[in-house]
Amino acid sequence: MATGGAAHRRTLGQLLDQLEAEVDERGLDALTPGARHGGLARPRRSEIGAALNRLRSLQMEQRPPA
Repeated sequence: MATGGAAHRRTLGQLLDQLEAEVDERGLDALTPGARHGGLARPRRSEIGAALNRLRSLQMEQRPPA
């Protein structure tokens, strides 16, 4: 998953869409490149959003609707 400049211009929904697309394409191993766990369960979209909500180091900007 690409990070950096372009990620700063996406909505949370768009980032979740990208994450889901990568997991659909590459499987759960896309979440932990280079590691083979075999015991991962696919998280629900709402669970990922909730985890990001609890991540205190994450800085997001709320923009007014267009």
